[in-house]
Amino acid sequence: MTEEHDLSRKELDRKVRENLERIERAYGEVPFITATIAERPELFLAYSDFSRQILFEPEHLDPKTLELAAIAAGSALASDRCLDVHLRQAGKHGATEGEIFEAIMVGSVMAMTQSQASALRRFKAYQEGTDKS
Repeated sequence: MTEEHDLSRKELDRKVRENLERIERAYGEVPFITATIAERPELFLAYSDFSRQILFEPEHLDPKTLELAAIAAGSALASDRCLDVHLRQAGKHGATEGEIFEAIMVGSVMAMTQSQASALRRFKAYQEGTDKS
């Protein structure tokens, strides 16, 4: 290993550590996915920069609205751990229990209609004899 490679590796490790500390300060924990991806510093830094820009530095959404959107998405995807994180964040940013409940219901309806749309399209193709099976 060259000295230059060793220095760049140390710099990568420092940046990863700083990002993980920032995430832990914000969420009170480092989510599993984040910690796992952090094992690949080059990938993690791109991932954490993207996540930071979307989740911590949005251009048009206020923090409460962003967290309610994350709750709706987490509900649609049945992502329990993401919901745990974003429920706490939403409360921290002033979301009421009523707002959180409605965000959960929006996500639930979207998940339900996604599966219905897929199944009903397949059923329609079956009825018309145009299914590909």
